[in-house]
Amino acid sequence: MSTIKLKSSDGVIFEVDLQIAKRSKMIEQMIAVLGTDDLDENDYFPLPNVTSPILELFIEWCTHHKNDSLVERDDTETVSEWDENFFKVNTDNLKELILAANYLDVTELLSAACVQVAKKFAGKTPEQIKIYWNNLTS
Repeated sequence: MSTIKLKSSDGVIFEVDLQIAKRSKMIEQMIAVLGTDDLDENDYFPLPNVTSPILELFIEWCTHHKNDSLVERDDTETVSEWDENFFKVNTDNLKELILAANYLDVTELLSAACVQVAKKFAGKTPEQIKIYWNNLTS
């Protein structure tokens, strides 16, 4: 099993299975350009826009979904029970996870996270959505 190291914006290095890291199209492109043949034990791929707690969530989600096909989801599609539980994070982490999924180009994670935000809006008044959205984007 081949691994690479990913370095978060706050300096934490994670050793990740190569196939799991490649769930990110951005990381896959970095690997394609830079390669892994000449990497030594001190080399890593920097992710300056992702903090360690969010990178840890990204790795957890990608590990769980490592055998899933990489297909674009329909925005109205429901998410699995595992995903329902996974996305029960605080508003700040959900916001950061959405931003990281977009930055890392993981369409499936971004879509699933956005479905969760949409579910939070269901049945809410415009004022309640505005309050929630302001909390999410501040």
